[in-house]
Amino acid sequence: MSVTINQATGEVTAEMLGETIRFHGTNERMAEMERVLGITGLQAVYEKLALQSAPINVKILAVLCSSGHKEADFNAMPFGLLRETVTDTIISTITGALPERDEEEKRGNGAATRATGGRRGNATAKSPLAS
Repeated sequence: MSVTINQATGEVTAEMLGETIRFHGTNERMAEMERVLGITGLQAVYEKLALQSAPINVKILAVLCSSGHKEADFNAMPFGLLRETVTDTIISTITGALPERDEEEKRGNGAATRATGGRRGNATAKSPLAS
């Protein structure tokens, strides 16, 4: 199973459910993910991911999916076999939603943006799942 990131658009494709499914972390989807999980900020998202909870992952996948798949579709997945793919897909989609961070760093504005406490600043939070 593979996860592919389109660096230009931030779209992530992953092989799941016997097909290629697209995920895209738009601002609206990121806000919806926080609402559905009852949390605020990327650090809280990473903390939820660290729980390795299939119900939490299903909710996140359903919100970030841009292929039209719903929560019920993802509930049918064998999470034990797909845990690494699911986690990679979610983290890649969240990271892909924040491409402006790279541009900020290139312009030398990264530290200033992070200091403001804006969403971009939270993008640097380390995933507890990262090795």
